[in-house]
Amino acid sequence: MRILHIVYDHINNPALGGGSAVRTHEVYKRLVSRHDVTVITARWPHGPREQVIEGVHYRHVGVPHRGDPMRILFSGPMNWYAARRDADLVVVDVSPYTPWLPVGLGRRAGIALVQNWPSREVTKRKYGALGLMGHHAWRWTLRHCLHFIAVSPSIAARIQETVAGLVSLYVIPYGVADEYHSVPRRRPRHVLYLGRLDLHQKGLDLLIAAYARYRQLGGAFDLVVAGSGASEEVVRALARPLAEHVRFAGRVQGRTKIGLLSEALYLCMPSRYEGWGMVATEAAACGTPTIAFDVDGVRDAVVNGVTGVLIPPFDLDAYSRAMLHLERDAASRTRLATAARQRARQFTWERTAHLQEQAYKEVAGIPRIAGQAHGEHWPASG
Repeated sequence: MRILHIVYDHINNPALGGGSAVRTHEVYKRLVSRHDVTVITARWPHGPREQVIEGVHYRHVGVPHRGDPMRILFSGPMNWYAARRDADLVVVDVSPYTPWLPVGLGRRAGIALVQNWPSREVTKRKYGALGLMGHHAWRWTLRHCLHFIAVSPSIAARIQETVAGLVSLYVIPYGVADEYHSVPRRRPRHVLYLGRLDLHQKGLDLLIAAYARYRQLGGAFDLVVAGSGASEEVVRALARPLAEHVRFAGRVQGRTKIGLLSEALYLCMPSRYEGWGMVATEAAACGTPTIAFDVDGVRDAVVNGVTGVLIPPFDLDAYSRAMLHLERDAASRTRLATAARQRARQFTWERTAHLQEQAYKEVAGIPRIAGQAHGEHWPASG
């Protein structure tokens, strides 16, 4: 099968390199031996126009630019390239920032991969009028799609509420790399945030406030903030009153990332929304429980009271108390860590790639007519 995949992010993009890019690469490096795969992403400054990584052919389009303008500069070229590329199946990561899926599909089969569901309010707060335009275009795009892959049951439910004429809907969560499952649990040295430094989605303003209350209550562990992103300077400013207790580790990968996870008392995930809490699943594989808000996506990756603790959305007092309780209750931490590691074993990139390939084959052979939604669901709770 000739597969054309359009996704804004890329694993080597210095401004992002997030979950959608990781998923794209992990899936396709497992499929390239059986399929002809081309992935279109946005270009970044000093980045190549084209490259092959572990057999995956990437084409980077648009005008190289950092930050929000890069999203606009990607949309036109991606549609132009997609319309001229010969493919049996077109797969598009659809978001409010790259929502132009139906353009250029022609008679080819197409499937929308939905990895996030940001609210209108968050999009407006982050991008202003441009964000609202993107949000409306994204919703329009979704209503004109027939086939979907959702990365979590939460996202699947949102799609079903929004799209009246969908034909197929597959729920296929992220995987976890094998090395996370085998890392030994180490003596806790810190509490950890790991992810993109973004206030609007990732909720770092909420975490800094909750962490300050945790210290006031007598919490003893320092906070390590690992990652990079557009909000880094703002986050550093918020953390300045706690400078002796907050350490910024920068962007981490490989053994450094796994080491931080395995030495964390617990992972703090203060996101306002997620498609799927990938870092929470990675932490679980390392035997590290997660404290998070009970929001879409996160509640699919973290089972409350089993693999971590879910807090009513944005209740900072409850979050800080949960941090202190889990610090002082070693028995609870051990129980959560054991269950988290056990549950994480079901999430592998091999399984994700297999289910995604099966969805591709079915969509490529399904008549493009409205009908009853169907597809294989991967259980994400319990």
